[in-house]
Amino acid sequence: MQVAIFLQRQKELYEENGKTVIKKNMRSFERWSIVLRWGIVAFAAIVTYAWLFDWLLKDRFSHLQIGLGLVATGVGYLLLLVSLFYLFRLSYMVESGDIFSRKAFLLTRKAWVFFLIWTVFAPFQRTLESLICTLHNPVGHRILFFAISSADIVRIIVLVALGFFVLALQRGSDIAEDQSLTI
Repeated sequence: MQVAIFLQRQKELYEENGKTVIKKNMRSFERWSIVLRWGIVAFAAIVTYAWLFDWLLKDRFSHLQIGLGLVATGVGYLLLLVSLFYLFRLSYMVESGDIFSRKAFLLTRKAWVFFLIWTVFAPFQRTLESLICTLHNPVGHRILFFAISSADIVRIIVLVALGFFVLALQRGSDIAEDQSLTI
């Protein structure tokens, strides 16, 4: 009888401690997801300001060059901002503790796809910018170049790391789905 009471008390203590640990982890997730959201908003604001500053505040370009430059660089920045938007939405999933849900996996995969498109588009964006900047030069003096810079290599490394994260999240999502179906 005493052993049963002791075991019951140990079970209650274990459940209380487990819930306490989970609550502490959830508070940590909440803090980091808030920091992530503020970081995404700040980064998006800086990217948007840099994009507008790059083309609007320079007086050496004609109106045609400014318009084409805004479109060419705007497409690339739009791809980046859409990727950041999906990460922003993912931070709410992390805050609620649904890290390995199917919805979190889909948000992560969408962010990765837009980041992939942005990474592939970046060298072409610079090619378009070089053509736009020398648009009014006489024939033979226009510059068109295609180069892969160290920033592109860093993007590729980050893309591969995010790809492994997406694969891990997919595996975790599959395991969570299998466990939810287990009786």
